[in-house]
Amino acid sequence: MQHSRWTGFLVLAVILSVSPDVGAALNARDDGKTITLENDRLRLVFDKGAKGNLSAIVDKQSGQNFLLASAVARQLYSIASAGEDGKEQQLNNNAAADVRFQLQQTPGEVRLVETFSNHAGRQLTATVSVTLRADSPLSFWRIEVQNGAQLLLKSVTFPALDAPLRLGAEGKGDAIALPVCDGYLIEEPAKTMPTRGWGSSRADNYPGGMSAQLMTYYGERAGLYLATHDAAGHPKRFGVARRENDLLLSYTHLFPQEKGKGWAMPYDFALGTFQGDWHDAADIYKQWAVKQFWCARIIPQRDDIPAWIKQAPVFHTVLVRGRDRQKRPINDAPNLPAHIHRFAEGLNSPQCAVLLDWEKNGPWVAPHYFPPVGGADLFRKTTGEIQAQGNQTMVYLSGLKWTLKKHFKEVIGYDDTARFEKEGARWAVAGPDGKPAIIGKPDQAVGQGLSADLCQGTAYTKDLLTKAALECVTLGVTSVQLDQIVGFGTRPCYSKEHGHPVGYGVWQYEHLRDLFARVRSECRKKNPQFALSLEEPAELAIPLLDIYDAREFKQASWPRAVGVRGVPIFTYLYHEFAPGFGGEPSVGPGHANAMDHAMNIVCGKTPGMAMWGGLFGPDEFHPNQLRMLKAHINLLHGPARDYLLLGRMIHPLRFDAPRMTVTIGDAHKHTSSPFELSTVLHSGWALPNGNRGYVFVNISQSDVAVNCEPSFKFTLKPQEVRFVEIPANQR
Repeated sequence: MQHSRWTGFLVLAVILSVSPDVGAALNARDDGKTITLENDRLRLVFDKGAKGNLSAIVDKQSGQNFLLASAVARQLYSIASAGEDGKEQQLNNNAAADVRFQLQQTPGEVRLVETFSNHAGRQLTATVSVTLRADSPLSFWRIEVQNGAQLLLKSVTFPALDAPLRLGAEGKGDAIALPVCDGYLIEEPAKTMPTRGWGSSRADNYPGGMSAQLMTYYGERAGLYLATHDAAGHPKRFGVARRENDLLLSYTHLFPQEKGKGWAMPYDFALGTFQGDWHDAADIYKQWAVKQFWCARIIPQRDDIPAWIKQAPVFHTVLVRGRDRQKRPINDAPNLPAHIHRFAEGLNSPQCAVLLDWEKNGPWVAPHYFPPVGGADLFRKTTGEIQAQGNQTMVYLSGLKWTLKKHFKEVIGYDDTARFEKEGARWAVAGPDGKPAIIGKPDQAVGQGLSADLCQGTAYTKDLLTKAALECVTLGVTSVQLDQIVGFGTRPCYSKEHGHPVGYGVWQYEHLRDLFARVRSECRKKNPQFALSLEEPAELAIPLLDIYDAREFKQASWPRAVGVRGVPIFTYLYHEFAPGFGGEPSVGPGHANAMDHAMNIVCGKTPGMAMWGGLFGPDEFHPNQLRMLKAHINLLHGPARDYLLLGRMIHPLRFDAPRMTVTIGDAHKHTSSPFELSTVLHSGWALPNGNRGYVFVNISQSDVAVNCEPSFKFTLKPQEVRFVEIPANQR
């Protein structure tokens, strides 16, 4: 395939994004009680008598108001600061003694500037600006805090929106979409979110658990679009909290702590409305995103990605510390080359052997990984034989972790506290008290333990992790995943000795970026085919990675959870820019695992599978799993390749299919939950030439009829996978 086929792809992506029909009816008016900004699409109303609080966000096409009319705790912003006693205090616009309003208007644009002074007797001034343009469905917001009170500012929450519990009378069709890792939906939040306890709040940090910066709340009539448009990686936390009578949608902006210093928001917050669902909100976000540095090149143009990644090998997870057929522990390293070769031949696909539980002291015990279990010579022999057969290898490094104590399964009584205190404590992430921030418990989980994170802002950490990655390459490993840095997120460090700003800050992203770039560059000098991976996606990390570990197949367990439905938000935004492999779906008996492989197909992922209980052959698979895995491989080496590996995900088709309920286990919590979904999973894809492709997977045990549009009338047999291509001239 020649790269010229993909010329102009970015232009196409923008043209096919949402193009709102917004006319020139731009208006700003002050009636003495309220100030209104509006265009053909959006109306914003601010209450002058209520300290300038926002009182209405109205989608003019539907009349839907996204603010609760009777909210009693309404606020426009909240400033968190620390007093002399160290206790946190919150000051918001309702505490301002003096509030002033100014309307500014230029051709094609109106702006409201609200100035809030003298908060609870303190010399603290907040200036909020809201800009609305004639040709945009979005308004753009900024805030600046002047700190004449010499307080220690910790964060600014802006905006904080009191949304109705239900957008329609019954709340049917209501949903909140969040880009947590790959993405999920909170369906009918009035029913599914409790008022207190677990699940009453769904929020995470960016960079980190949030892979992108948008959030949307939509119903059958209209949707609310919220996003920060920040290309520099400033940390923030956003999400939704269920309260008794409303939903609080908020963004909290995090920055370094320096007593007496103010803060000015260096990026836009965008707020607007739309018709449709989360795909339509993502279309709006993508218009901004494709202009950012992480979308500079699509996959066919990315000569920085090794060719073997673009060949879509099966990411085949196995344990080096394995189990024999009697479940007795053994070193499986000598058996792995033949095992991987058997699958490469049997599935007619190259393999990338993901070698887990290879570390010297046990799985996810860091940072003293070497020599690997069984010794360096055996390990190097194993990787060499695998690669001589045309396959690749990957190992995980536990990111920034330093394991202090671990007592879980086969790791018994591990204690590295003394060495940490001697060598690592000085370079560890420090808590607000300046001491190393210790987290977890020795017996918490296989990937956890009592541990500390090393600070990426130090040369010590960068040298240590780079050296570890280089040693992996020396051992013959082709690819390294810097694991447990989920979504490129790190913890704030309050050390005053590391040379970075104290607390949160853009320094977290910048130093991590430099660390990843160094690891990739230095390892590639040793092996030009080296590939770098990350656990879970992150828009900021796209140019730094060759592939990422995706878990879109997961439902009702981490990174999703009971009460939400996973949807491929990140894939919809960035599939054509960032390759991902389909994590580690367990292979073995069980219907739900066939569903896992089907999810990887419709989400356009490179295949993945995992053998947690020992090595076995394709003939021992559950038939549904083997059928689904082979269908996936055939699609990626056949007519669907360009779509599922390189294409742009588009809106799905609308059709009715029977529903089914599966039981999904959570290996971390040792629980299982019923989960309802369609019997037919499907997705749509587009190429730059206008061709479209649709893939359909019947995950049920019965025939299912598909009937939508003239081109899509057929019956799917149980476990059948079908790909349909629609040329541009036949649409």
